[in-house]
Amino acid sequence: IDIEVVHPAPTLSYTPTSLTLTRTQAMSAVSPTASTSGTATYSVSPALPAGLSLNTSTGEITGTPTATQSSTTHTFTVTDAGGAANDAIDIEVVYPAPTLNYTTTDETFTRTQAITPITPTASTSGTATYSVSPALPAGLDLDSSSGEITGTPTATQSSTTHTFTVTDAGGTANDAIDIEVVHPAPTIDYAPGGSTFTRDQAITPLAPTASTSGSATYSVSPALPAGLSLNAGTGEIGGTPTATTPSATYTVTVNDAGGTASDAIDIEVNQLPQVIYAPTSLTLTRTEAMTPVSPSGSATGTPAYSVSPALPAGLSLNTASGEITGTPTATQSSQTYTFTVTDDVGSSNDTIEIEIVHPAPTLD
Repeated sequence: IDIEVVHPAPTLSYTPTSLTLTRTQAMSAVSPTASTSGTATYSVSPALPAGLSLNTSTGEITGTPTATQSSTTHTFTVTDAGGAANDAIDIEVVYPAPTLNYTTTDETFTRTQAITPITPTASTSGTATYSVSPALPAGLDLDSSSGEITGTPTATQSSTTHTFTVTDAGGTANDAIDIEVVHPAPTIDYAPGGSTFTRDQAITPLAPTASTSGSATYSVSPALPAGLSLNAGTGEIGGTPTATTPSATYTVTVNDAGGTASDAIDIEVNQLPQVIYAPTSLTLTRTEAMTPVSPSGSATGTPAYSVSPALPAGLSLNTASGEITGTPTATQSSQTYTFTVTDDVGSSNDTIEIEIVHPAPTLD
């Protein structure tokens, strides 16, 4: 009897029978369950996806796929002294899922002020498209190719969660930002920064240059000098001061939906000089010295007096005190003279009627 004893045929089994791998991500090693005799050699057909390798001694599959691949059946063969055995694995390599991160979760923007662009950190495959829901506030834009947020908001908005989505060959990813748009803070400016007014004379109204949102209300502290008022709707200061007031700083505040702003203005109220001559009419005698006439009243600083027309011949006006003195040398019918006092604030007038008559005759 011829007796031959041969090696048993090998066996080969891979688990799982299908693999879905991700490009650029290392796979978990897959080793077969095999029964072999002596030295065994492993092979595969068709070749594994780029980046993967087969250990020809152990049959282990390892690596990091570098390219995508639709599902393909790969047949693995083990060969030893007993023959050969096969098993198959369906292998698919897909794109990695994208990632999206805006690095900020909460933004407060100001209406009418351009925002600092916000660009996401993202990982994508191939062509990526960005979208947002709900729509961004009016005036803001999302670049659908880069995901960058830019623009100038044109309307206010309460805090709203906006979800941004990037879509590519690997799928989708999301990130969210809470966006609020507020009114800009108001501004107010009175120019010039100081004003000097005259008691009992209406002032030229002072109106501020202001930027406000919606309804604005103006207030002032401390209260304005007597006779002056602040328009609470416009910030205009107007009126006629009724009392002198030393220079003081008044702070005007505007309040609107965007907050408050203030500006300061220095206001002083001065008194015009006063000049009063009594009596208001004089009858003088030629060649006879008159009784000096001095004015009453008030003035600021160093006053100066003048008269128009010139006084009758022989009379004079003291320009520092306003006193009228002298001895008329010629007659004249009654005539009106206007006396003016001028000081640091302004000037005022008073009048005197002056008549010069002949002296009464004498008889001896």
